[in-house]
Parts: sequence; structure tokens; C-alpha cells
Amino acid sequence: MKNILMSVLLALILTAGFSLFLEPALAAPSMKVEYAEGEVVIKIRGDVSHSVVEDDLGSALAGKIGVRSLDAIGTRHKLIRSERVFPVSRVFKPLGGNRLLPSRKGIAEFNTDSYRKLVFPLQVDLRAIIEALEQDPNIEFAEPNYTRRPLGVGKHPLEKSSARVSSNAPWRTHLIMTPGPATDPYYDQQWHLSAINAPQAWQYLDDHGINPGGNRDVIVAIVDTGVDCAHPDLIGNLWVNSGEIPGDGLDNDENGYVDDVHGADVVSGTGAPADDHGHGTHVAGIACAQGYNGAGGVGVAFNCQIMPVKASHPEGFLSATDIAAGILYAVDKGADVISMSFGGYSESQLEKEALLLASEQAVLVAAAGNDGKANLPCASGADMFPAAYDWVLGVMASTPGGSLAAFSNYDCSGQDTHEYEIKAPGLDIWSALPGGEYAAWDGTSMAAPIVSGVAALARSIFSDREKYSARFIMGQVAASADSLADAFAAVTEVPLPDLKYMKHWLFDPIELNASNDADGCGDA
Repeated sequence: MKNILMSVLLALILTAGFSLFLEPALAAPSMKVEYAEGEVVIKIRGDVSHSVVEDDLGSALAGKIGVRSLDAIGTRHKLIRSERVFPVSRVFKPLGGNRLLPSRKGIAEFNTDSYRKLVFPLQVDLRAIIEALEQDPNIEFAEPNYTRRPLGVGKHPLEKSSARVSSNAPWRTHLIMTPGPATDPYYDQQWHLSAINAPQAWQYLDDHGINPGGNRDVIVAIVDTGVDCAHPDLIGNLWVNSGEIPGDGLDNDENGYVDDVHGADVVSGTGAPADDHGHGTHVAGIACAQGYNGAGGVGVAFNCQIMPVKASHPEGFLSATDIAAGILYAVDKGADVISMSFGGYSESQLEKEALLLASEQAVLVAAAGNDGKANLPCASGADMFPAAYDWVLGVMASTPGGSLAAFSNYDCSGQDTHEYEIKAPGLDIWSALPGGEYAAWDGTSMAAPIVSGVAALARSIFSDREKYSARFIMGQVAASADSLADAFAAVTEVPLPDLKYMKHWLFDPIELNASNDADGCGDA
């Protein structure tokens, strides 16, 4: 879509930017809302979270939360244990408006100690528990632990090619040729690259002295089912955690994960993000498979780094608590783009707050869903999350002819608070699978990493992170597209903002400002 949604907020002064205030989104009756049985997510009020029992293991074993009134609710409903959502205590604070750094002191912008997962017996009435928790003044919110599903469908595998070319064909200062079948044997299978004008974007970067596959310091986090870190088309582009000493069995960077050299599994709490599904490996290859290596194909941003973040359970679902932990891992480790090829029809406050934090640093990209459904405000529509959040690029899927894929969810109306912003190829998308395999898959799961790759290329050309924020890159990718994501336009054009009035808020309480009169009327 050509237009970028910007909301207007009136609070003594008028400012334009992405909306940070959303009306509650309700799933349509026909759309199933999924959540983990017996699990509730809470956010404890900031000043109270500091007094929560620090011995989390002992507190969990005792079936307690650490706040007296909340423990009473837990006892009444047979609380089994209370767990941290995030493995270590961190307070994230803005740095320069664009980047975020963790701090152990100061006023919390995002305090990881505030968030807890409560585990109850499977037979409990979650609604009753949540209602009781919401009435407690120590709670900011309580909700089910909503779950998401991967949004890609496996199809036909491709035969392994015996063709090999020299792997000693690195990028030079001036490109002799863009990647193709001579450098990457399966390139001709990847119709989506020409559809988004990737070769022209690569050439433009090369002409401006930038690696055509994107800057090496650009990191794309793949929050998914894990990644096959030994795959020949991915191993050369794996992100390396400089804060870890490989194989020493220690958590050197004190982030809660031991030996997370190439990413983390936030479900098991380990540094081994192995892919037991295939989905995450396929997504990673679409975004950043290595180029010029004589193997397989090539990613959209084939020189950028892949940060694997496994947030899925063996059963194939992702919970809001694990998604949030994965998002914060990516933020903490400096991700520039976070690719999310999963979704569900329920709005999670935990997920939303983690992503809002991440949007200060990273371009957020998510799949719009494969149910052929419109989003709201259509009468029969339903929003797919996280794609529908205002600070996330929601990606629909297209066919080789450029039309919307029949299975793809779609945008009901432009420039509102239920936006899917962009369309990208999502049919017969060829990429890597675990074990050195390759296959073509369908889904908005495949369209999303294409856009993530475009965002990585845009970040490579607009590399000054203090000058060009993540939201600038987000707008650049969406607004430079016409009917389809366009990598060349994203690195060459700077479109003008297209503003539309959405809504406004008036804050008039006396306690906010002594000059206010609390009459609810603008007196300027």
C-alpha cells in the first residue's frame, strides 16, 4: 500500500506519528481465540514489582507471587507456580529516541520484573481468576497466555543440485554480476526476487559502495521455530554473540542464556535455537540466505546477519510469554529487523508492550494470516496479531501475477487502526529446510521475511541510526511500495508522508497541569 498510517494526538500540543493508543480489538466470532490452558499473564504495578520476593525459585515452588493480596488470590484458585516471563531483571530505557539499552537502575521504561506467568490446574476457570486479579490495585493487567501459530505451508521439495561453483566469489568493490544461477544454483527457482526488484536494489547498493546484499552490521532476528544453524546456505550469515565464550558452559553476558553464541531458545531457556519444525529455517533463508557461495539460492538481504530466536513449543505453537521473551532477546542483542511469521486472532497486552518497546529500535514485520479473511472494521473481519498492531508492518501474500493470493488475509480499508500495510510474494517461495534441504512453501509466512529482507537493505542505505529511526525505515519500506513490496524503490525513493486525521485525545486534569480546569473542553 502506498499510504502510511499516522495518527494524531492532541495533548496540549499537536504531534503526528504512529499511534500508541489503540481501541481494544475483538476477534470475530468465527475466528478461534487460542491460549495456553491454566496460564495467566500479569503485569504487577511498577512500584510494587520492586518488592516482589527476589527468590523466584523459592516463590515458584511455594506457589506464590510475592505480593500478599495476589498470593491470596493464588491460594484461592490453587496456584501451582509463578514464573518470570523474562529470565533476568532489566529496565529498558530509550537512548537517543531510536536505540534502546538495558539499565539496572533508573525509572523503568520497560521493567522485566513486572511481568509474571501464573500456572494453575488445567480445570480452573481462567475468566474468574483474571477478573479477581484485575480488581487488585497491584495489577496493571491480567490476561490469558494467548498462543500463535506459524503461517506457512510446506509443499514440494526440490531435488538437491549437484551443481557447484567456486565459493571463493566474494563481493568486490564493483559488482561483476548480481547473484544468479552461476553463483547460486537454485536462483532461477526464486521468482520472488525479480518480482520485488531485488537485483536492481543490489546493483544500486553496489554502485554506492555498499555490499549488494546489505551491510554486514544489519541484524535480522527470526523469531520462529528455530533455525538450522548448520545449513550450508545459512551458516555463513549467522549472527555471533560477541558477549559469549563458545562452549564454556557459562552465561558470560548475563542475559539468562548459557552459550547463546548464535541466538537462543527462549522456551527451554538455552542457547541452542535448533529448528524441530522447518518453518524458521525456511523463513531465515528467504530473508538472508548467503549469496555467492555456490550452494542453494540467495536471500533478499544475502549479506546481513541472521539472529535465530526460537520461541515455539514442540507442538508448533508460540505463546505470548515466549514471544515477548524472544522479542526482548532480539532487542537486547541489537536486532535491526524482527521478522515474525506467526499470528493469532487475539490481542495480547504483553506482546503489544514488548513490540512497542522493540519498535524504538527495530523494524517489526509480521505475517497477515492465511485464512482469506479481511481485517476490521469489516463486519465479518478479524485482526491477525501481531500484524495488525500499528507499529508492525503487516504483510499480505501475492501470486506471481501480482494479485492477492487466494489464501491471504487482506486489508479491509486503508489508513485506519487495523492496517496490513504491504503485499509481497507468498506462493511457491523456495528456500532452505533443515538438514541441507530445500523446498517451495506457500503462506504469508513466506511473504513476511521478503519484506524483512527489504527492510534490511533499506537500513543498509539509511545506515545512520540516530538520523534514520526504525520507524523511518518502516515507513520507507511501506510507502515506497505500490501494489507490491519494492526493494529498489525502498533504497532509492523517499516518499512524502500521506497524513490522515484519525482521532484525538484531550488531557485536562488539574493534577496533570495546574493551568487545566478539568472541564473536558479545549480552552486555547
